[in-house]
Amino acid sequence: MFVASGQLALGSSLFRSSLALDHGVRLFAVERRRLVYDSRLVSAVASAQSTFTIALIVLAGEVQIEGRRIAAPALLLLDEATFDGPARIALRSQGDTYRALEARLPRSSFRSRAPSVIDVRDVSSALLDASMFYVQRALDDGAVELDDEARGVLRQLCAADILEREPELQTGVQHAITTRVWRAIAHVYGRGDLSATLKVVAATERIPLRSATRAVQLLYDDLPFPGRAWRETALGLRLKLASMFLSSDASIAEVARAMGYGRLEAMTHAFQRAGLGSPSEVRSRLLAPFSDDSTAT
Repeated sequence: MFVASGQLALGSSLFRSSLALDHGVRLFAVERRRLVYDSRLVSAVASAQSTFTIALIVLAGEVQIEGRRIAAPALLLLDEATFDGPARIALRSQGDTYRALEARLPRSSFRSRAPSVIDVRDVSSALLDASMFYVQRALDDGAVELDDEARGVLRQLCAADILEREPELQTGVQHAITTRVWRAIAHVYGRGDLSATLKVVAATERIPLRSATRAVQLLYDDLPFPGRAWRETALGLRLKLASMFLSSDASIAEVARAMGYGRLEAMTHAFQRAGLGSPSEVRSRLLAPFSDDSTAT
């Protein structure tokens, strides 16, 4: 699998994540400490026509959705477009420490092909153990090879009758240039360079920009890489992190600098262009009690 891991700390808050990609498989391990994620306060990254379904395995913290508070451990099934598409539902995840593993696979891989807005299941002890081990290896140990751990999670999703069959991991047959570009992306991801252009990414591995452009397109065509183009992916990630860190104890100006915007005015412009409102409005909504009455912008 292609793996990239990184972390970002600001004030008393911390965000750690690991992204692993293979053909038809995306695993995202995440830990947030003293941070709030609200689906309505980030820009959409999935298409309304997405054919992927998410198995969200909550390991610590809680999810609030549809008027319910769902505490860990829990397994949630939902369409990718419902989770982070243009018409996404109101979903908030939080906790002093929130840990989860998102497994995104084609809808055809699941036994339940079209979950209603959200399908909450019990987590088997075997799936819980496999997921916790994966997240431990990805976040605590900083593992860059997670094929065996990923197979363990996928195998338990099959055993729990969530998946029809265990997908075969295939990234070992990628083109050399794609591997080099991913290594550059992983380096940028790891150091938290949220303003890196594709030119900066390519320079990390001394790859000609034209070759890097072609290789990145292969990632979008062959793998469930988030977004549809590098600029869209980078901007979406920066907006998501900026929104979450507005729930921290750092000042709004500190968040703007940490996210690579430089000046507060630049972050304000980016938020408003994405239809999120001003950073101060986003902070107020994140710190207010959760209500799922309003819809996503």
